Amino acid sequence: MDREFFSSGIGRWCLATMLVIAGLGPVQARDIGSFENVTAVQEQLVVNGRPRSVMMLKPTVPTTTERVPAILLLEYLRGTPVDMADLTEASALVRDFGVYVILPASSNGRWNYGATSFALTQDDVGFLTAVIDDAVRRFPIDARRIYMGGYSNGAQMTQRYICDQPSRIAAGAVISGSIHHDDRLRCAASVPTPMIIFHGTADEQINFNGNLLFSSSLQTAELWASRAGCSLVPQNLGVIDGTDDGTSVQLNRYGNCSGGARVDHYIIAGGGHTWPGSLSFSTPLGLTTQDVAATPTMWQFFRQFARP
Repeated sequence: MDREFFSSGIGRWCLATMLVIAGLGPVQARDIGSFENVTAVQEQLVVNGRPRSVMMLKPTVPTTTERVPAILLLEYLRGTPVDMADLTEASALVRDFGVYVILPASSNGRWNYGATSFALTQDDVGFLTAVIDDAVRRFPIDARRIYMGGYSNGAQMTQRYICDQPSRIAAGAVISGSIHHDDRLRCAASVPTPMIIFHGTADEQINFNGNLLFSSSLQTAELWASRAGCSLVPQNLGVIDGTDDGTSVQLNRYGNCSGGARVDHYIIAGGGHTWPGSLSFSTPLGLTTQDVAATPTMWQFFRQFARP
């Protein structure tokens, strides 16, 4: 099963101490905090008659008059947008690059992926589409540069969404997750989508080698490489092992893809069910590599790609 147990750590940007999330309220945005040229906005959207919560981190003072990219980050099982923002240090992306970071909340702590495996009824694909459309309508966001990444449960939902709505997302990120077998078999993504994947070989929650519910990390990388028309023989770009933390990282790159896409697969030897580069995660989930940091690496990957 998709089992996750988390303690609520406080990251280097301490975002969780800054925000107070209100309960269900009017369907409108409201500022709930600011931090180093980052303003946090909490809103409620009604999608298919259901109120859903979204948090947005945006530049307090825009750094450009042009439209800017946006990154959707999907939380883990029983996580919250505040937890996800804190874990990923998302505010640093807003502060340093002027991007928008959008953190939708799952329903009752879980995303609805895996077409036949979970008795969930919420339309999360429709919800995320509504979030994107609403953000592009109200903020100076470039619809050609919408990116999506997720951790664990959110990584599975990221892939479900891109399978169903491939033209919406310019590039995706999968951290400590694989694709559910149901979604892999039904994935209709016909538009090449660049993907970056991070997965630890000692992940005991979403097994690196797969299980009854999830494809292996290699199968996941090959799925997105095949959908992008890439060579299925990756180029080994070597091992990263700059810190004495019990892990090392091998980067395999699937190239020669259609439309300039690419798939980068970071295999973290000894890594657990963690967010690479995080300094605030509980040890029961395994080792957290410091040889690569998922958040800045993900952004450097994303910024190379845009939809036509």
